[in-house]
Formats: sequence, structure tokens, C-alpha cells
Amino acid sequence: MNHSRALTIVMMLLGVAGNSSARDTTFSADAYLKHVKFLASDALEGRATGTPGNDQAATYVVDRFKACGLKPGGVDGGWYQPFEVTARKVLDDTKAKLEVDGAPAATIHRDWSPFPFSGMERVEGPLAFVGYGIKAEPYEYNDYRDFSVEGKILLIFRYEPGADDPDAAFGGTVESRYALFRRKAETAVKEGAKALIIVDPPNHRDVDSANDELYPFRPWNTRATYDLPVIHVTRHFADRLLKAAKMPSLEKLQRRLESERQPLSQDMELNATIDPGLAYVTGRNVIGLLPGASRPDEYVVVGAHYDHLGNEPTFRDRSGPAQIHNGADDNASGTAGLIELARALAGGPRPARSILFIAFSGEELGLFGSRHYVREPTVPLEAVKAMVNFDMIGRLRPDLLEVTGVPTAEEFETLVETAAASAELAYSAPTRIRADSDHAPFHRKNIPVIFVFTGMHKDYHRPTDDWEEINPAGAIKILKFGRKLVTLIADSTDGPTPVVQEREESSSSSLASDSDRRPPPRRRSRIRLDIMPQYNDDQAGLLIERVVRGGAAAKGGMKNGDRIVKIEEHTIDGIRDYMKCMSALEADRTVDVLVRRGDEELTLKIRLREPGLR
Repeated sequence: MNHSRALTIVMMLLGVAGNSSARDTTFSADAYLKHVKFLASDALEGRATGTPGNDQAATYVVDRFKACGLKPGGVDGGWYQPFEVTARKVLDDTKAKLEVDGAPAATIHRDWSPFPFSGMERVEGPLAFVGYGIKAEPYEYNDYRDFSVEGKILLIFRYEPGADDPDAAFGGTVESRYALFRRKAETAVKEGAKALIIVDPPNHRDVDSANDELYPFRPWNTRATYDLPVIHVTRHFADRLLKAAKMPSLEKLQRRLESERQPLSQDMELNATIDPGLAYVTGRNVIGLLPGASRPDEYVVVGAHYDHLGNEPTFRDRSGPAQIHNGADDNASGTAGLIELARALAGGPRPARSILFIAFSGEELGLFGSRHYVREPTVPLEAVKAMVNFDMIGRLRPDLLEVTGVPTAEEFETLVETAAASAELAYSAPTRIRADSDHAPFHRKNIPVIFVFTGMHKDYHRPTDDWEEINPAGAIKILKFGRKLVTLIADSTDGPTPVVQEREESSSSSLASDSDRRPPPRRRSRIRLDIMPQYNDDQAGLLIERVVRGGAAAKGGMKNGDRIVKIEEHTIDGIRDYMKCMSALEADRTVDVLVRRGDEELTLKIRLREPGLR
């Protein structure tokens, strides 16, 4: 921006700058921290979208907006804007149904359960047994050969038929891509099937013969939704179905499939009805309105997401026990800031433009709340002049405050500088526009955005993100900056003037598409070793913090604490080398992995596999 234009903007805003300093003392570190403590308390169990804890957080925000004197800004004159979250499902036991004519009654959670990725529709149709449900032409195996499954519900084995050679690419110790649930579902859909009933084969290395347990339905694993219902039944119940159909037992069918390697697909002469009992969860944005003093039909959106991860296993060990992720910094810190900003700005003098305070939900699942808002705004979207987003503002450290989005409007450089100077706040202004928080959908609509963020830390998305680590004094400095910036934008006579940007870059997997019927699209899955690297290690190689039990690396002999030095001919000197190497490799092949274990180096032979559930 040239200096003459900057001077003009500053002169235009002098009146605002002079009036706001008297209100700097309205922010209280104690009041701010009180909000954080409540939102990040164990009682709210991590505030996952669609849970009672998330509803409690929403109610808390509404009560504070009311106390500030805001007006309801949601739908139908209320405080809320509900939306469907297609990345998380809930199971209604009273609705779930599996009925097979001529067979014993099935009880949910005892005899059967929907897989978390199951399609949701109710289906009816004749039953057919279709082996492992696999069509693997390269290995001359096809359960669908010369058998039509059009309109049928298929009973199939989990995994794939075993081979005598443990290193076999199909049927070996490391399952091939054909054993993936996803692959089996895609094949069934292409063949015209209506649903899949999956049962564990009685004699398989990964099946505990002493237990006949069902695949657990856990809400945090329901991000994917296949195109047909997929349910899991116990071996006991499947044998009852086979007996009713006058067919051999599971054990006999499995033995024949593995010895003969020929399809045994056949109709079972039974009709089934399946209702998985699933529904997408409902999220709710909380919206409060502060009407503008002179231009109430123009708006500045101030946002923060109030949801977090909930009560679930950590990302580092998805097979471990559920733990409450309180999300004090992510993003009780921003939500507390939103409440305090609403209180301070409502205390007057009132800005010229209206301020729309939005507490978004569904952010952690893929920006669902903010994406929904820009699709179905409660005010005309063309009247929204800017969006200021506060996400993770609770851990201010010297020189680590990021103010992203300055390049999205011609005036933002001067406005941000002015606001930061008034709050005596140092900051950096990256030119890259992050796409991993709720400002991103507004930016895609060419609305100028500012994203305020105090940086990543070791507790990000971990159960250790607790209120004790919050820096309330630092947050107050950010709120002073935020109030000044929002006031400057709201009182500006002209602008902000949008600057068309290239598509924003993502720093996180939470970037979502505009589709509201499916979870955000993902890049092509990389082949993986099933390891958890240590990301902040500064030595040569790649230190392995944890080897996933039963995964490719574990089966190849890798152990916790090993350091990967080379994969095939590729030298590995950190996470970037590892990711680049893995992206170039293909599944179902064995590679040499050189690791350093203590004082010795070992070459492990590891069969690569495609990510997915089997």
C-alpha cells in the first residue's frame, strides 16, 4: 500500500481511534478465564458437535450474548442456525433393525451392529452368500463370477481367503487392498447389491476364536459414509442364518473357499430387512446481532468455533481408550474472546455497521458451521464487508501472534497496524491465507478476512489442552487489538476493498469442500507403514515414536524407538523425505527399510499396504 493512501485511511479513522481508548480497561483476565474454564471443563466432555456437552456450550454462549444485550441473529428469530453434519453419525437403537424371514430374531449390539461407515438407508431384499465379496482378477479370484447379486443383500466373510505362502501378495500375512471394507463395498455397489452383512471367518489369524465380538460403533469413526448399508454380525448369528438356509457352516464354507479358490456364491432363499438406525448429527451455530448505529444493513462478522474433539481416543492411538479433549486453547480461548468482544462492543459507542457475532460448531469436522453459513446466510452475504476469526488465541508468546488475511483487502494493512499499535501488540502477517478455520468459507466468497491465531503447540488436539496452560493476560491484549480492528472496519466509510486471491492454502486436514452431503474430499491415500513418527526430533533419520500394533511396520519387525534411515534407495532425513518417498511407492510390494536401533542398523522387509479398514 502506498503511503499517501495509508495516510488518507488513518486520517479517515482518527475519530474512531480517539474514542476507543477509554474502553480498554473493560476487559478482565479473570472474566475471560472464567469462560475458558467452563467451556474447557470435563463436564462438557470436549464439546464434540452433536453431543450434550456441545449443546451446553451453545447454551452458555446464548446466555452471555443475551447478557450483552445482543439481539438473536439465527433462523426464525432465534439464536441458533442448525445444520446437518455429514461427517458424524449417531446410532438410534430403537430404530435399528435386522430381520430375516424364517430366521431367529436379531438383537442390536448382541447379534449385529452397523459399521460406523455404513450407509443409512433402510433396505429389503433376498439374501445371498457371496464368499469374501472380492473381485480380484489379477489373482484369478472372483466371488461374483457367473452369479448375479442385483437387488440382493449379501452375506460375506471379512478379510480375504488365506494363502499357504505368508508372503503372498493376496492372502498373505499382510492383507491386500481387496480386503478393505471400502473396496468390498464399492464392488458390491457396482454389482448392484443392496447391502452387505459381514462376518468374521472362524479361522483367521486376526480373529480370536474365544470371542465373538462385534465391530464397535464409535461416533468419532463415522466420518465416511459408504453407498450402501454395511453391518457386522456375530459368527453365532451368521451360522444360524446359514442353518435356516440349509447351508454348510461358516467353518466349512471358509475351508472350501481357501482350499478350492473357487466361488461358492449362492442364493439363501431368505429375505432380509435392514435399517442401520443411523442419522447425521445436527450442529448449531449461535448467532447474536449488534445493530449498527448508522449503517445497520452492512455487517462485519466476528467468529470463533466453540466445538472441539469430544471424548475419544487420541489421534496418536485411535485404538486406545477414550479421553476427554477439553480444547482450552482450541477453541474455548476464541469463544471466550468472542463473548468478551460482544460485551465490550455492545457497551458502546455503537459502531456504524452491524456486528454479527457467530459461534460456529462443526469446525473440527470440516468447517461445517461456517460452510453452512455462507450457503444459507441469515443476512445478505453481499452486505457482509469483512469477517474476523479468532481461533486458538490463548497461548500468546513473544513474536508468535499471526494475523492472517491482511492481503485480502486493500485497507487491512493500515487497519491492522493501527489496531496492533493501540494494543501494543507485536504480530506477523503471513501472506499465505490459511484454509483450516472458519474464515476460509468467507474468503472463498471473496469477503475480506482476518484470522487471529497464537500458533501451534505440543498440546494441539491432545487431552492436555487444558485451561491451566492459557495465558489470559496475553488474550486480553489480543482482545484489545480485536476490538480496535473490528471497530475500525465497522466504522470505515469505504471498504474494506476485496483483493481477489489465489485459492487459499491449507495447513490442516480440516479443509472442506462446498459439498454438504459428504465429508470433505481427501487427497489420494498414501501408502503407509502404520507408524507414528516423532515430528519435533532434530537428529538425522526419522524417529518412530510408536509402531501401530498389527500394522505393516509391526509385522515387518519394526519397534518403538527405531529410527528410519533409508527406504529402498531413498535416504530419510526427516518427515518431508519420508512423506515424499511414501507417496511414490505402491501397495502390495515388499520394501527394504533400514533402521537404526540403539547402536546397530537393521534392514527390515516390510510389505506396504494401502490405508483403510479390513
